[in-house]
Amino acid sequence: MPFDPRADAARFASGPRAMRWRPPAEPADAHDTPVSCANHCNYPSVLRTPTATYNSPMSTTTSANAPSDLMDVCAVDEIEDGAYKLTRYAGTPVAVFRNAGKVFAIDNRCPHMGFPLCKGQVHEGIVVCPWHHWKFDLATGGCFTVSEYDVTSYNVVERDGRLLIGPPAPDREQRMFDRYEDELREGLKAADAFQLAKAVTRYLQAGGDAQRLVRFAAETAFGLQAGGPGGSWAGLTSLANAAHMSRALDGETRVLGMVQAMREMSRVISGAAPRRPVRPLEPLEKNDPERLRHLLLYFADKRTTVGVERCLATLVAMDLPPETVAHWAFEAIAQHLYPSGGHPHDFLYRCFDLLDQIGWNFAPTALGTLAATIAGADWAEQSEPWSPYVDRLFDIRRRLTDGALKPGPGGADTNALGHRLAEADRLEVLDTLEQALQDGASAEDLSRALNIGWMMRLARFALVNETDWAQVFHGVIAADSIDQAIRRFGPSPALIACVFDSAVALALTQSLNLPMPRLPDPAKPGDLPVDDPDALLAMMADCLELRQPDRAGACVAHYVLKGHSPKALISAMIAAMLREDGDFHTFQTMRATLNQFEALESDPQRYLTLVGLARMFAAQRMRRSVLMSTRFALKLSKGEYLAGGDDDE
Repeated sequence: MPFDPRADAARFASGPRAMRWRPPAEPADAHDTPVSCANHCNYPSVLRTPTATYNSPMSTTTSANAPSDLMDVCAVDEIEDGAYKLTRYAGTPVAVFRNAGKVFAIDNRCPHMGFPLCKGQVHEGIVVCPWHHWKFDLATGGCFTVSEYDVTSYNVVERDGRLLIGPPAPDREQRMFDRYEDELREGLKAADAFQLAKAVTRYLQAGGDAQRLVRFAAETAFGLQAGGPGGSWAGLTSLANAAHMSRALDGETRVLGMVQAMREMSRVISGAAPRRPVRPLEPLEKNDPERLRHLLLYFADKRTTVGVERCLATLVAMDLPPETVAHWAFEAIAQHLYPSGGHPHDFLYRCFDLLDQIGWNFAPTALGTLAATIAGADWAEQSEPWSPYVDRLFDIRRRLTDGALKPGPGGADTNALGHRLAEADRLEVLDTLEQALQDGASAEDLSRALNIGWMMRLARFALVNETDWAQVFHGVIAADSIDQAIRRFGPSPALIACVFDSAVALALTQSLNLPMPRLPDPAKPGDLPVDDPDALLAMMADCLELRQPDRAGACVAHYVLKGHSPKALISAMIAAMLREDGDFHTFQTMRATLNQFEALESDPQRYLTLVGLARMFAAQRMRRSVLMSTRFALKLSKGEYLAGGDDDE
């Protein structure tokens, strides 16, 4: 969908905090006598009381019908000084303490790791968690150990000799959203998976919008100078993909996808210094777009990062259409051969993909973070394996620019062309593409055939080459980005040149299909329950779990060939893959294969796209720390304990 810069700028001009949901204020009941007020985020004054150990627990099973109701707990004199009583309010475990004649109610779970706070000691109105000794104020819930980890506190009311607890202050929800965003920011900087999982889980389950969460995280990354190839875009691409996936996922899988993206982003921006974006060349009316275009090419060629960033910032400030900015940025990339193995192609397209979701007004900073990628990329013409292709590829670039070689009206047999590209030897791959253009193939035909070739390479990957998976999924990701860019922004000589580069990369990986693995035979399902889609999905999940690549690929192939629901298959594959601690390559490959699976709807061999994805995933062993962190966070959000909790003790 094309950008509307002015509409997006107006929509997001007020900043992220202005977009947060603010709950309506609730009037206080004039007939209630407040015993203690739970101002959740305010720093408390310390109560001077002796140390007390709470060792006389009582419990109640009373529950509130709605979070806005007061709930009866017990008689006023039932809780002795130095004791506590356990209850649940709206499903949340609550500990009601009496200390120095005052009654306080707080969430019984330590927000750090969920340990019951009722088991801790109280000193001067501060309860100390017995597990890691974090300190919390009973009156407000404020944490004195890590300020972002306040515990929820509840209003306590005395009425007719009874103690009742009610919801916190009316503005608590807004302050909680502020706190979740603070937690998320700190988790991103510290690369703390559990902190990220808790912040994301609480934010989403409190009604926060996933798109706003993405926007907040992206804004955090834009403000940091991340090092390494691609800067922060190794994580931001995962963020863009998670935003897309979140629309089709629900429950644990939806939360897990967002946590995985945040974890990957935190990995690349942790410890990064603040970033100072450059300003556009002013006054804007003195700038000529064509001159800026040539300057962009010049600075990219001379590896001048600030020059590239300043040109991009000025082009955006001049209100040029996003399509024009995209074409000129791709032109800067394509003036050299296949830079950095296709990463700049991917990052640049995903940048525009992310801007679709967060607003074009972020374009100057978003594109600015790509300046180092564009200016600092490695060029394939400097590598020995590409030396036989260099002169030919630069000649193709000249002919594309001069119009001597140009795309036709389309209609080529992309399936046959894709198979020829996958099987072509070395320089034959360039002859194949040139002949296709001369026969009237369109740029879209070439990019689609290119992706079919890469999908064949992925599906037929020989497992004896297990250390070389990266060569294939790099190619798959870059080819998909080029295809998506051509279909979104329209063909250009630069983007068609990128197709030729990717085809050479495809030819250079031909040995990775040797020895050629046997693809699933549609006529020979073997013992697979092909007529039972649920059983077939369960078997596929088991094969992924047990690391059986060929059998996992066979399950996927026969599922598609039998005409079962692709949506159910894709959901099951995404859920299985999100359980693992994959990096951004894993999620980018998943996104690329799903894009091509959808695009090849009428192709009889579209199933090979998902076969390759299943085989790749089943062949790689990964950890599951993010899954565990997310499940712990979900348990906490549901009012469950992680350890040692019992409301009826």
